[in-house]
Amino acid sequence: MTRTLHLLRHAKSSWADQALDDFDRPLNARGRAAALSLASYLRDVPIELVICSPALRTRQTLAPITVAIGPELAVVFAAELYETSAERYLQVLQDRGEGAAHVLMVGHEPSISQLCHSLAGSASPDAVDRLRVKYPTGTLATLSWDGTLWRDLSHGAAHLQSVIRPRDLLQQEE
Repeated sequence: MTRTLHLLRHAKSSWADQALDDFDRPLNARGRAAALSLASYLRDVPIELVICSPALRTRQTLAPITVAIGPELAVVFAAELYETSAERYLQVLQDRGEGAAHVLMVGHEPSISQLCHSLAGSASPDAVDRLRVKYPTGTLATLSWDGTLWRDLSHGAAHLQSVIRPRDLLQQEE
């Protein structure tokens, strides 16, 4: 069985209010636009489960995506995804992802990119080039893995299919 894991770094957040706790930072205008573009892109992508950090900027990134995909989408907010390691992200996927072949994780740097690099044992050349540069806000990496249970997913076992940045989506919309 082929499983798909989408790793989404939250869209661009606002630093306008320096008094806000990091957890409570909202998206800025560019981030809101990117979230809408991501929602449009993901509308027809099979996703059964979302595992999302509960930080405000990740929830705001996810909001238009859940509207685009529809009410059948299961969403789990996992406090463990805020300020943690890539290893912990993998554990959360393994613990909470069973029963879903197509999972979207919405989280933070550096854990999202580290997990992507860790899992990708092979990759399309275009995806490698994009990931080599950096993992900007709003970036979505898609990995596939031939396995039965998420708990069996290990480092280097997945194939990195694509890396989509918000600017790529905005260029497609023009």
